[in-house]
Amino acid sequence: MPEPSYGTFLLQTLCVLAVVCVVAWVVLRFGVRRLHVGGGHGPLRVVARLPLEPRRTLYIVDAAGKLYFVGTSEGGPVTLLAELDPASVEAALAAARAEPRAGLLDILRRK
Repeated sequence: MPEPSYGTFLLQTLCVLAVVCVVAWVVLRFGVRRLHVGGGHGPLRVVARLPLEPRRTLYIVDAAGKLYFVGTSEGGPVTLLAELDPASVEAALAAARAEPRAGLLDILRRK
């Protein structure tokens, strides 16, 4: 029985790679959404995010209708900085949507 040629081996490898890529795409496209807990559908939702440095970030988090301003850093706990008024945050977010370059920092400055 003759040994398979290098071309046959290369073709088989490329076919297996294509199948693996298709399976990975299907899992990422459809499977991860079902496994993702929260996703804005539960009692917690990130309203806005501002990265300050590579490992320091500020968030406005909606937790069951209450808005909290929290900060995170590397190796440290999540720190509650303030509880925010939902009406003023929604007004600031609406104004920020009107200005395409407005971010979390601009929203907080208006507050």
